[in-house]
Amino acid sequence: MKLVTSLLSSVMALFLVVAITSCNENNKEKEKVSISDDWQVLEHQLDSLFENKFKPDEPGLAVLVAYDGNKIFSKGYGLRDLDTKEPLTPMSNMELASVSKQFTALAILSLVNQDKMSLSDTLFKFFPYETLVDSSH
Repeated sequence: MKLVTSLLSSVMALFLVVAITSCNENNKEKEKVSISDDWQVLEHQLDSLFENKFKPDEPGLAVLVAYDGNKIFSKGYGLRDLDTKEPLTPMSNMELASVSKQFTALAILSLVNQDKMSLSDTLFKFFPYETLVDSSH
């Protein structure tokens, strides 16, 4: 069960990264600031979440959050290799290619099936930061 929870957390992290990097183009003009207070709060919350889920001596994940082409947050949690105790970093090569997209889709559709989210939900619903508001609606 711990492996499933860990995998789901990894998939949701990937979803978060994909969702943030695909924010609406309309927000770009009004968001020409570097790292706002909202981003710093989000960074702290992500760091707290992943540090609690991924222990330094267990399999982990690497997170990269970018917005408007700029890296906002990147950090590795846990181990890349259990035998050598090599830690994960944002530069770790996972050698996953496009395999993770199917797992992300499955995780999202599972949450939709459980009525925990909708396919039309925006990232703002889960992370209510002004920088993530979709002004296209």
